Amino acid sequence: MKIQDLAKTLEVSQEQLQQWVKELALDLPKDEAGQPLFTESWVPYFKQVKTLYAAGRKADEIARAVPKPESAAAPAKAAPDAGNLNSKQALQETLRQMEMRIVSLQFHLKNTQGEMVKEQKNLAKVQTQVEEMNRTVDVIQRSLSGAQSSTENVNQFLSRFWLYQALTVLITVMLVLVLGRVFSPPAPKPVPVAPVASPTELQESDDLNSASPSATPSP
Repeated sequence: MKIQDLAKTLEVSQEQLQQWVKELALDLPKDEAGQPLFTESWVPYFKQVKTLYAAGRKADEIARAVPKPESAAAPAKAAPDAGNLNSKQALQETLRQMEMRIVSLQFHLKNTQGEMVKEQKNLAKVQTQVEEMNRTVDVIQRSLSGAQSSTENVNQFLSRFWLYQALTVLITVMLVLVLGRVFSPPAPKPVPVAPVASPTELQESDDLNSASPSATPSP
């Protein structure tokens, strides 16, 4: 497997994969162009390497934590005892799994801490907004109390105003009546009317005047 094929499988760049090979000091066979060649057994190895690098582990820690594929292991000088070899491999596998588990837990814990910090910030923002809303409600309540007091004062003023108006009108009417009586002209006295003589009395008066001797003026 060429390096570009393995990089595509791991979803990383060729430069990143070459850097991992260099940092981990991997002794790999090369093609005619000098590029390293890989077998299928390297795929799970580099997947673990990718996870550990993402968790912030260093190259020397990764080299100790992740065992190399058997095809890349150096041949032993002497054939060890099969039982001891199996026990050692089982112990190494157990330690590797435990270390991977610890790394995974640390990675999740780091993400969880970041989410907790974010939630704490959001909670602080919500608390600030609630405090601002409480202050706004207090201002509105004080405004309503002031408006209610003003309304009561206006009602009291209007009730007194109409009372004063009624008293003013009553006093004005009384003054007009009093002044009208004081300054009104006196009523004219009745003129005596002479009695009118009846026709009979007028006839008798004429007869008396004609019967009396007429006065002759002296020369």
